[in-house]
Amino acid sequence: MKTILLIAALAFITFINQAQTVTDLDGNVYDTIHIGTQVWLKENLKTTKYNNGTSIPLVKDSAVWCSRTTPAYCWYYNDSVTYKNPYGALYNWYTVNTGMLCPAGWHVPTDGEWHTLILRYDPASTMGYHVESSTAGDYLKEAGSAHWNIYNTEIIIVGLPVCPEEQ
Repeated sequence: MKTILLIAALAFITFINQAQTVTDLDGNVYDTIHIGTQVWLKENLKTTKYNNGTSIPLVKDSAVWCSRTTPAYCWYYNDSVTYKNPYGALYNWYTVNTGMLCPAGWHVPTDGEWHTLILRYDPASTMGYHVESSTAGDYLKEAGSAHWNIYNTEIIIVGLPVCPEEQ
């Protein structure tokens, strides 16, 4: 009996470490990727709801967006049909700062978590406020020039990761 339980536990752990998906409350499905000790989403969030089911206010007016001091989201050029899938939604700081933006069990990465990711691809990188490593950036963005001004030949993941799993 102990052998059977051990085999079942190993199969479960192996399954967990394979590619998984995460679904937000809008039904958007995100692929995940393991990078070192971290797990990241493979694309930007596009949810319009917090993980408790509350809707995030949509703001379409740029003057209102710039002066707003409460949570909001928008789409590039106010065009979700064209820009939702390649770029995700844009969220203001007040939305991110609620701690409820990512699907349950996930969170927006801290500076330290970003730095851990960057060090994986650029071990010489030092933490900096504006730019930490263009070398790591080249590895993390998609190949080609569909969404970048300069053609990118490296590829580790598609899109930018948003939320590592809570440890």
